[in-house]
Amino acid sequence: MRLRCFPALLGAAAALQPLPPVQWSQGNSPTSGAFSLQDAPKTIYLQRSFANVSDTEGLTLIPPTAYEFAQTFSKDLSQLFGANWTVQQVDSFPGSGIFLGKFKGDASQLTYENGVPTEEGYELEVGNGSVFIRGTGSRGLFWGTRTLLQELLIANGASLQSGRVVEAPAYATRGYMLDAGRKWYSADFLKDLCTYASFFKMSEFHYHSSDNYPLNRGHNETWYEVFSHFSLYPENPELQGIVQRPNETLSRAEFEDFQKHCAQRGVTVIPEIEAPGHCLSITKWKPELALAKKDLLNLSHPEAIPTVKAIWSEFLPWFQTKEVHIGADEYDATLADVYISFVNEMSDYVNSTSGKRVRIWGTNEPSENYTISKDVIIQHWQYGQSEPVQLQDDGYQLINSEDWWAYMSLKNDHMPILPAPYPQFLNNTRTLNFANVEGWQWDPSLFNPVNTTEQLETGASGNKGAILAAWSDSGPDATTQLEGYYAMRNGIPLVAARAWSGSRGVNVSTSDFDSSLEMLTANAPGQNLDRRFSTSAQYKPAENEAPLFSWKSSGGYNASNVSLGKGSYGPPYTLSIAASGPFTLLGPDTSLSVSTVPSNTSANGTSTLVFSTADGFPYPLRSTSESDGHDPGHSGRIWWNLTSSTHHPVPITFPANIRIETDVVNGSRVWVDDEFKGRYEVFVFGGRNTIFSWSQMALVAPLQTASGGVESVVLEAGIVGSRGNGSNGASPAPHIHHQTIHCPLTSPPLPLRDLPDLPDSLSLQAPAKMAIVDIHTHIYPPSYVDLLRTRRTVPYVRNFDDAPDSSRLIILPGEDDPSTPSTSRGRPIGPEYYDIAQKIAFMDTHKIDKSVISLANPWLDFLPADEAGDAARKINDDVDRICAGYPGRLYAFGTLPLSADTGTIVKEVERLGTLKYMRGVIMGTSGLGDGLDDPRLDPVWAAIEKAGQMIFLHPHYGLPKEVYGPRADEYGHVLPLALGFPLETTIAVSRMLLSGVWDRFTKLNVLLAHSGGTLPFLAGRIESCILHDGHLKSKGTRDNRRSVWDILKTNIYLDAVIYSEVGLGAAVAASGADRLLFGTDHPFFPPLEEDVEEWHSVNANYAAIAKAFTNDDQAKGVLGNNAVRILRLDE
Repeated sequence: MRLRCFPALLGAAAALQPLPPVQWSQGNSPTSGAFSLQDAPKTIYLQRSFANVSDTEGLTLIPPTAYEFAQTFSKDLSQLFGANWTVQQVDSFPGSGIFLGKFKGDASQLTYENGVPTEEGYELEVGNGSVFIRGTGSRGLFWGTRTLLQELLIANGASLQSGRVVEAPAYATRGYMLDAGRKWYSADFLKDLCTYASFFKMSEFHYHSSDNYPLNRGHNETWYEVFSHFSLYPENPELQGIVQRPNETLSRAEFEDFQKHCAQRGVTVIPEIEAPGHCLSITKWKPELALAKKDLLNLSHPEAIPTVKAIWSEFLPWFQTKEVHIGADEYDATLADVYISFVNEMSDYVNSTSGKRVRIWGTNEPSENYTISKDVIIQHWQYGQSEPVQLQDDGYQLINSEDWWAYMSLKNDHMPILPAPYPQFLNNTRTLNFANVEGWQWDPSLFNPVNTTEQLETGASGNKGAILAAWSDSGPDATTQLEGYYAMRNGIPLVAARAWSGSRGVNVSTSDFDSSLEMLTANAPGQNLDRRFSTSAQYKPAENEAPLFSWKSSGGYNASNVSLGKGSYGPPYTLSIAASGPFTLLGPDTSLSVSTVPSNTSANGTSTLVFSTADGFPYPLRSTSESDGHDPGHSGRIWWNLTSSTHHPVPITFPANIRIETDVVNGSRVWVDDEFKGRYEVFVFGGRNTIFSWSQMALVAPLQTASGGVESVVLEAGIVGSRGNGSNGASPAPHIHHQTIHCPLTSPPLPLRDLPDLPDSLSLQAPAKMAIVDIHTHIYPPSYVDLLRTRRTVPYVRNFDDAPDSSRLIILPGEDDPSTPSTSRGRPIGPEYYDIAQKIAFMDTHKIDKSVISLANPWLDFLPADEAGDAARKINDDVDRICAGYPGRLYAFGTLPLSADTGTIVKEVERLGTLKYMRGVIMGTSGLGDGLDDPRLDPVWAAIEKAGQMIFLHPHYGLPKEVYGPRADEYGHVLPLALGFPLETTIAVSRMLLSGVWDRFTKLNVLLAHSGGTLPFLAGRIESCILHDGHLKSKGTRDNRRSVWDILKTNIYLDAVIYSEVGLGAAVAASGADRLLFGTDHPFFPPLEEDVEEWHSVNANYAAIAKAFTNDDQAKGVLGNNAVRILRLDE
């Protein structure tokens, strides 16, 4: 009997719920009484006329019969509750027992939420001594058995009271995706994962079979060394060049067995082969087919599409499903026409040769000539790539994999895709509180977490359902196979529940969700992914309880393959080993042994404890500080530039008492003779995109055999060591709902480099009320970059033939000279402009707690009036969504559609007030085209003033090039940046002053970039010139106005991007220290040297503040407290 008991839950069965939850109707049953499993005959009675029925409407081509599902059910009953359950086909049912048959009612009434009848519906009726399960199809029958098993587990030995459930799933697609293109997963693991998911009524396993580290994030120059993988082994020798690791592939027999196993559990495998992007496995095989970005196929090459077709021709006969996935995401948007032609051609090819439909990832393909065929199913994953409402309106079928709720990235952030970072474990809080609205439970009709009115209608005809996704971006050694399961363990039941219930079904009860989840996941039958002993209880034992396992050597000798017989045990656990010399513990998943590994501290290497996995990857024990690895935003990871640890292999000497404490968040951590020594970890690229990190490894305990100098082995459930820092007996994956993953130890501030000459009180170890805030920092969100890439006139982004690996942003007409080399035109635009990961890494490197991001020039001033409004809405939503990925760290200034009519502009001003992270607007100096003294701007000023928003005024054009003289090109960008921009701001604000803008709008607040240009220094001169101007006097505007000084101290705020204490002194004298706000102007003014982490320009600003302010309170205000107060950054 495998049932894992939970003493804390005994007697509390009524508080638990099945997942998906069901609605029982009590008293509607024609029978009464209760059903006792213990008293029931151990025979499952199956209606003979229904036994050979198999579904025809599902996606699998190998649908099980009702009899086969009944056999699976009998095995699960036997495993969970003991006895030997059998299946017997009968024409009539006896008086008591468990009865399976065909649904007796009107099957057309059991439909998906879109009104289409389904074979997945069922009726479960409990009576006196009997349980009837009746399915509209064989799958419906099987799903009914899942409900019965869960209810029996919840009853915990008690009888089931009479009642009736009649239900069908809201959506046909209830799935999960696993990235097997960058991490090898064995067939046994895949089958176990299928078994686990089906217990919660998941219906699809999206098998992502090929991929590579995306070269749009770097390493294109060393593309041939970048990891890529194709996980299926072709039988055709001519195609085997696509495989680089034959021992990490599935053969046809293995893959077909995997599909059959899943089908027997009601799950269809949807295989994916990526092209024309993410296909380094193809281009390594045939380099001539690659574009400049080597993981993109050159679809114009005559052999490219035939090669892809040849691959599909090999594998289509393997795939026992009516739908397959051809990938087709993240291709070059400038090649939209050939991309769309490829997708449509592949759709036709797959359908004509196999009768299957294809799916693709939603991808921005801005073609004016072609459209994706309506036969293609679109799997939406991010706004800017596809628009779900538009897809529905255009007649497509679609699947909800919106990354905000659906994505996780194993160990390291999936960058630079936004909103980043993706969590290591599926974030159940986002499913239970969609769009961060407390209690608004997600369902597959809910796509947009930012504009919450932009969702599909309930029951939309094109909405097939939803799939969550676990990505292996960090490569094959960054996780164990089981860590892939840990990432999804708690997410699969919840997503399955919400996709089954939809908007019409029963919501998950949050009050008992954690306890229900813990009990049901621990007892999901047919698999042991948690790696538990068959009789173990999954809870932390009391102090006086015996260990789960204990073994002691019978004599003082070296053991030789002594059988422990326990296989593996998964986290959380504490493993204690007493050893007199080198030893080895072996298990089916891992081994733990003393081995010599290379070391930079010893020429002969270091003898240390090494964990090795079944995949063949060794992980030596590495020296880490006990306090490292507790970054609250990236649990378990230690950034290479923020570490206080050496990460060298730890020497081990004997005799030794070793204690290993393992939980999935913090990994496996080691104490030797009660002294903390370090942990098991992996060095990976990917976190924050440009920064390597050491990431935790959660390794299962190997307990099958022991050899060498092992004196004793003791295994205890949970983290029981006095110095542990684990999950304290929580379930193997962290519960993310209602709580953050916490560590009992207090995490100290990260050991960052010192700022230049800051007062001691400004250290990051100051109280929480001290914040460093960057209010001048720019980003081009993906939707904006995509917009610029579609243009062919200034402004635009383009890769030129003379420098194909470098994108250039051409802003001004004077820069658009074809005779000039591209490297001298405009500015280079790389990931630092659009990758929020680099922004966050920059913030962390420079000790910045919060940033108020804004679009950099040229904003939207160039757009036609009829396009500007929609573009502004899309970009502002994009930016607000980016901020939502870093709550409390990122805020934003919105962008206005200033080329539109004033009504559209005003509406966007008003709408910005509804976006959670917006704190004002950014504007250039041209206004509606005629400058900021243009009277046509008055409705805009009035709307901004009414909304109480801040205007961040930023220059764009500088001064005419002629003022810099004929030798200007010899001086680089110094003259326009140092003088042109500040003077542009000075002139623009002076025009506002002279036109009486602040006399008409006395509460209009403006934050000036670059410390107001020269305005603070020249304010006295401007005021004097006004007072001495006869023309102004004759017009009566000289005296009936507010003074320049009044406006500077009442309506104007200044950033501190001036790089010297002299400039700061002028700013303070003009407006006051309480109106001065720190900024960096990132990503501009980067260091010119390579491999420099800290930016000289930022340190110059820090140093200027340190020198200008001897008053600590004023310095703290400038560094951040002013911004928090003025821009409400504590809300």
